[in-house]
Amino acid sequence: MKIKNYNLDFRFISSVIFIMFLSLNIWGCGKLHNVEEIKKTVIESDPEFKYVLEKKAELDIQIEMIMSEFRRRQGEINSKIMELEEELKLIRRQAYAEVRRLKAKLDPQRQEVVLKLRELKTTLRNKEGLLRTLKRSLRDTEKLIEKSKELGYSLEDKAKWQREIDDLNSQIRPLETEIAKLKRDIYIYRQKLSLLKQ
Repeated sequence: MKIKNYNLDFRFISSVIFIMFLSLNIWGCGKLHNVEEIKKTVIESDPEFKYVLEKKAELDIQIEMIMSEFRRRQGEINSKIMELEEELKLIRRQAYAEVRRLKAKLDPQRQEVVLKLRELKTTLRNKEGLLRTLKRSLRDTEKLIEKSKELGYSLEDKAKWQREIDDLNSQIRPLETEIAKLKRDIYIYRQKLSLLKQ
């Protein structure tokens, strides 16, 4: 039995080598141009190889059936995928529209925060402008006192400038406190707006 299998394997290998050799000659010389002629030549050389080719033909039919079924199923699945993609687009549009509608319910609160934030920023700018003016006046008064020391000044002048410095300081300190509070309020309202935008 082993010897028989060996002989079959040997014949198969020999046939394959012969086919390869023959193919080179065929395409090289241009004498034979189609598969049927090649088959005929090979079978004439090795009649038993006919059964191998018949087996291959059976397998080719099975392979073609499998691939045909695969292509059919692939077409069906691709069609379903396209339908599902269209359905997904519709669902996405509906979902985003509903999200926008729900978010819009907080628009009044957002607008209120935005307006308050704008108001606080305007107030802060005005207060900071006033603080710069007061500090400039304080510096100018202090410079005037320094110059007057060289020229000599009366007790009355000294008392007047001191009152002016005290008055400026009494305005500056609470103004600085107000500005610090405004900055804190602006920070809080910015956080409110951030939370409402999420």
